[in-house]
Amino acid sequence: MAEFILTSTLISNYIKNKNSNALRKCFQALVDRKHVKLDISVLSLILKYELLVDLDGLSPDLSSALPYMLVFYIRNWPGWQKSKEYYSGKLNFRDWFTKFREYIMFRLNYLIHHGYAAVLNSITEERKDEFKKKSNNFVDKEVQTELSEATIDIAPFAINIQCPPKMLSSFVFSDVEDDILLSQHQYHPWYPIAIKDLINWPHVAVEFISPELSFKRYNKSQYRRFVNFTDCHTDQDFSPKVEKIEIIDPHTERECYTLSLLIMYAQQFNDLLQKLPKISKTKLDAIKLILEAMLADIYEIGTLLGYKNSDMTIATNTSILFNIGQSSYIRNKKLNRGKPGENRNAREVGYCEMFIPKIDFQMNFFKGTQDNTSPTISFVFLNKIQKMIESNSKDVQESIEPIITFKCLFCDVIYDRYEMLITHFSVCHGMEPNLVCAKCCSAMSLSFLAQARWKHSCQSVTH
Repeated sequence: MAEFILTSTLISNYIKNKNSNALRKCFQALVDRKHVKLDISVLSLILKYELLVDLDGLSPDLSSALPYMLVFYIRNWPGWQKSKEYYSGKLNFRDWFTKFREYIMFRLNYLIHHGYAAVLNSITEERKDEFKKKSNNFVDKEVQTELSEATIDIAPFAINIQCPPKMLSSFVFSDVEDDILLSQHQYHPWYPIAIKDLINWPHVAVEFISPELSFKRYNKSQYRRFVNFTDCHTDQDFSPKVEKIEIIDPHTERECYTLSLLIMYAQQFNDLLQKLPKISKTKLDAIKLILEAMLADIYEIGTLLGYKNSDMTIATNTSILFNIGQSSYIRNKKLNRGKPGENRNAREVGYCEMFIPKIDFQMNFFKGTQDNTSPTISFVFLNKIQKMIESNSKDVQESIEPIITFKCLFCDVIYDRYEMLITHFSVCHGMEPNLVCAKCCSAMSLSFLAQARWKHSCQSVTH
């Protein structure tokens, strides 16, 4: 195969003449089915002088990533599908290149203004898929069901879609003759959710830091997506378990504490916060629910590990990934086939999504010490705070009020108020469709399941 090489010679041409047409030459080489070698420096110059991207005005991370993004968009331009029309003389080269350039500029402009991090992650995942395909391993655990877990035929192609997260759940595929068409449903209506929903919402992380207690909760639910016949049952042999236990910092000591001790600490901590003069009820409610979620995580982890109530413990400097709720859920969207109104007797094909709720719980530290001089079970630091409250100390609020941050793991944005994260999800993500229990086939809303810690009264049925 002939090669077309973009090298430092072209850089010299750029310096002499900023109207260089390297992008057009690259396009022409691809149209001529030549193997194109791309130099990073030349790609940067194409971005700067031909596509008018202000690389110097962007963040270093984004400006260094854009050349790779340019290659990605060139390779994945939908217009390559019209090559038959060009070679048959039905498509003019100039018009074809104009559409190509407009597409590249649109994609780069959207990328710059709508957060490149999520798109970069998507491209990384696609590259990982490509490497796996080359080694005859078609399946990524985070993308599709393992062949060993279900009898699913893997298609010999992959579809990569880059768009705002709000659009992902509103797509529908259909096939007309030899074409695969992608259309969009209306967004699912957003309904108000509360902090109790948000704590266990997919892609949400909460970090809690106080002088004596620090932990994080990451909703790292797993999505397995595949195409299958809609009349095939998608239930799996799902074994609830603790999947992974890791030490966060190998250079830091670990201490073990009982669940009962943490329950007593949380109770006294909440009681003291209610006595603070300048803390809002909204934040009080949020702190209480976040602490309750922490205690419930520790209890559920202990249950999965086979501990009795009296033996429930947690170690600091420890990260634990577990299946919250011990259930898996599915969505099964039928793919429209053929022309509208056409009646086919073939089995219906569906886009299936297996959803397994998971929490990565990280106990960073706990420094609470019981006060042995007190007639009741209490803690030294919290008793000190109690005295500060009684003496109307001005520094009491800063001494005990925790710092809480809320993060969208999908978009990598952080807020200090949960209401702002809810607004982010309502605007950028939208409401996800209902989920169906993989065992009993009951349909439930995401809000219901999140509030119930992904548990429900499940009556398994025989298929």
